Order: sequence, then C-alpha cells, then structure tokens
Amino acid sequence: MNDAVRFQTMADGSQGSSGDPVLYFRTDIDPTDLFETATSRLDSALSLLDALANMPRGTMADVTQIADGLTYLLSDASGMLQEVHGLLRELNERREAMAPVTLLSGEGGVQ
Repeated sequence: MNDAVRFQTMADGSQGSSGDPVLYFRTDIDPTDLFETATSRLDSALSLLDALANMPRGTMADVTQIADGLTYLLSDASGMLQEVHGLLRELNERREAMAPVTLLSGEGGVQ
C-alpha cells in the first residue's frame, strides 16, 4: 500500500505568481471533500457576482479587485472539479472491469 500523500498543482489562474507553482491540493482525499471544497468556491464566486450586479453604477472602481477574486475562486474550483471528474472516471472503469460477465444462451453462448 502506498502511504505517500499525492498532491496536484492548482491551475495557473490560482497561482498568482509568474514563477514555479506554490499552491497544491491533495488528490488522495475523499472525492466528496474535494467536491465540497470546489463547490464552496463556486458559491463564493456566485456571491461576488451577485454583489457586482447589485452595485450602483457609480461605484465600479472595485470591479478589478472583484474580478481578481473571481479568477482565483473559479480557477481553484475548476481544477478541483477536473480532479473529481478524473476520479469518477477511474471509479467507473474499475466498476466496469469488475462487472460480472453475462453469458447468453444461443449462438456461441452457454446453453
């Protein structure tokens, strides 16, 4: 059994630096936890968009800061959801490989 912790770099949009990646997330955790973390970032992004939509037109000076925050949140969520998708695909492949084989009677089958 491999007890090593697996990490994956966050997407470029999450890094916030032009150098080597510094932000990572664990990929060896329960996919449900990863999904919950990603959706919490999506919820935060939606809240920011709602606040932006409700801003009076004369107060648009903070739009750049809000857009930066949205970029980080959405980039984080996207990377995590892509990992969850990969884990689900892997799970489906394993499940299909373990599925019982159905033998049909008749042509070439067991009678």
